[in-house]
Amino acid sequence: MTTSRDDLHLGGVEHWELYNAYGYYFHMATAEGLLKHGDGKDRPFVLSRAFFAGSQRYGAIWTSDNSADWDQLRNVVAALSSEFPFQQAKDCNHQDNKKGLECLLQAWFIGQLDAIASNAGTEVNMLILGVKVYFTFR
Repeated sequence: MTTSRDDLHLGGVEHWELYNAYGYYFHMATAEGLLKHGDGKDRPFVLSRAFFAGSQRYGAIWTSDNSADWDQLRNVVAALSSEFPFQQAKDCNHQDNKKGLECLLQAWFIGQLDAIASNAGTEVNMLILGVKVYFTFR
């Protein structure tokens, strides 16, 4: 349960502006705790679904469970373009009820997005195979 996104915090800051800040502090505290209590030889690997601007300094993100269909993959684009060093979107698996070729195309597409959807300036807005358009976004 969460509070309304229109609620105000100290200083008049709206709740929606701070809602995901917890993810940043979660990443930071976990990574720093592992460093403090570790032997200094290993780099901590923190994986979370909660994140905020700057969280990439401390850990990786997992974009959560989704159905790995084209509609869900549209939502992954924003996460892939956030330039986190590690991130994981759901891949097709043996439980997915879809044809093998479509599953393979989705995996290739996400792989391509991961490589080029960073802030490098490359514009990609659709995947076309033959005459069928599989995916478009803006």
